[in-house]
Amino acid sequence: AVIEPETEEEIRTREAKEFEEKENTKKDIQESRAREAQLKKDHEEGKDKVKTYKEAKTIYKKRVEEEDKILQAISKKAQEAGIDSFERLVNFALDQGIFKTQLTEHLATRVLVTNKDVGDRLLKALEELSKSKEEVPEEEISEEGKEKLLTDLFNMAQKAGLKNWKEIAAEGCRTRINDEEYIFEIPTTVEEAKEILISDPKRLKKMEEVFAAMAGAIS
Repeated sequence: AVIEPETEEEIRTREAKEFEEKENTKKDIQESRAREAQLKKDHEEGKDKVKTYKEAKTIYKKRVEEEDKILQAISKKAQEAGIDSFERLVNFALDQGIFKTQLTEHLATRVLVTNKDVGDRLLKALEELSKSKEEVPEEEISEEGKEKLLTDLFNMAQKAGLKNWKEIAAEGCRTRINDEEYIFEIPTTVEEAKEILISDPKRLKKMEEVFAAMAGAIS
């Protein structure tokens, strides 16, 4: 394949991006060195010395509580913005330029609880995403549209081997929408299941994905 030479605009854009990345790296290094210098100073002054096991335990407990509070705040904002897994949260932070590279869940968690600037920027980005979704008015679905959604889902369920709406509702009670929640709570009637699917596009989409996967497995 022939590689086209970069245009002047592409060169300027690339150089600007490289410069920004270098500056961010330089800033991270400076902050890290500042923290190390402070830790060294604290050590020399004896501020980091713990006199008793009880004191050490209290300090550790307080730190864990503070870190948990930070993660809970981020988790709440993420859910409000429609981000329902930590993997998607990391990808969002990467897309926003908050993380400079792909991180494992453990590393991402440590960065968020130890770097206040990163945590604050992620919270702000999530809040903006949540507000942007709230500003988009939901379209009213006609009765014909509702019936079509349910019919299409039922047809997909049949291809997946399900025979009726009772089995569809049961499948929804077994399927998680995220780590903490199922599509339907037990017990859920057929009519309740239909109403939930019509009013919640996220749950409807999840059921469609499940039936498509089931159909693919038996075809």
